[in-house]
Amino acid sequence: MKHWHPGHSGSRGWGRLRGWAGAAVAVALLGGALGGGCAGRQKPEEADYSGQAKFAYDEAMDDYKSSDWLEALKKFNFVRTKFPYSKYAALATLRIADTYYEQEQWPDAVSGYRRFIQLHPTHPELPYAQYRIGLAFYEQLPGDWFFMPPAYERDLASTEDAERECRRFLEQFPNSSYAEEIAEKLKIVRQRLADHEFYVATFYLERSAPRAAAMRLSGLVERFPGLGFDQEALFLLGKSYILLSDVAKAVETWKRLIDQFPDHPLASEADTYMRRHNLMAALQTPATLPAAASGPSKAAPEAEAAPEVPAPLAEPLPEVEEGGLQLKLGGEGGGGLQLEGPDLPSSLEPEGGEDGGEGPDGDE
Repeated sequence: MKHWHPGHSGSRGWGRLRGWAGAAVAVALLGGALGGGCAGRQKPEEADYSGQAKFAYDEAMDDYKSSDWLEALKKFNFVRTKFPYSKYAALATLRIADTYYEQEQWPDAVSGYRRFIQLHPTHPELPYAQYRIGLAFYEQLPGDWFFMPPAYERDLASTEDAERECRRFLEQFPNSSYAEEIAEKLKIVRQRLADHEFYVATFYLERSAPRAAAMRLSGLVERFPGLGFDQEALFLLGKSYILLSDVAKAVETWKRLIDQFPDHPLASEADTYMRRHNLMAALQTPATLPAAASGPSKAAPEAEAAPEVPAPLAEPLPEVEEGGLQLKLGGEGGGGLQLEGPDLPSSLEPEGGEDGGEGPDGDE
């Protein structure tokens, strides 16, 4: 179906119109052209099922393009129910979701696209429907407003949904014309999630909750590599394990930091600290540790005991700069939280109390 576009109808006579009379003729012609979509459409015979379906769908599309959303919804629903065996029924179902999307009614739009996918799993417009689901969740990402907390401090349930749907699209339709746009959206979404995980982890560390911090940092390292947090996250993860008296995991984590980022200042700090406190020796079995200065020797226990944190670990980490742990957004695009300095809490000893308390996500 061809649609009228301004400038395509009656353009040859516009230069000859003069004065008020000419202006009146112009308005009349323009109004006739705008209304010609329906008036010029020939309604098919009653027995022409496909023609009737197309006619009804085209009328619904006229309202959709005019942003008359209520009329468009009513007519699309009519097509869907009156002509269920025509190809226009599927298109009407898809356009219903589009109508909700255009009105920024995101939950209804997502439901509509999912309904289309469920009812028409082999339809050529399937990539488009999945693409719009990803966009609908992306549009719900929390924004950064001066009167509200930063986005990374707020609940990111819709951001998790956006990541899931964008990933699903790229897995199902890697060669789609929409793939490049969705891949860019996915990068932004993942950066938001990484920012949030780092914020929550440092929140726990500042409140002497190393177990909760270790869980967040471990997830950050494994799930969001290459987003600007690898070095800081590995260093703080090792510190969290020290606070939990888990020397083996601390050494393993810091060795990973040194192996992957040997030139980073935090890798140097971790290596210096492990050497100064001889952490590798703490991982030896009791049978290989030096004998006691006095007293009878004891038989080795049946089960190997977990190494305890040596006393020197109560000493503070070397500090790069004064001040506590500070967060700031880094990178040209504002993506990625960074540690300033990096500054770290001065002591490895918890300030008091056990892990606990409610976190920024409601964790305990």
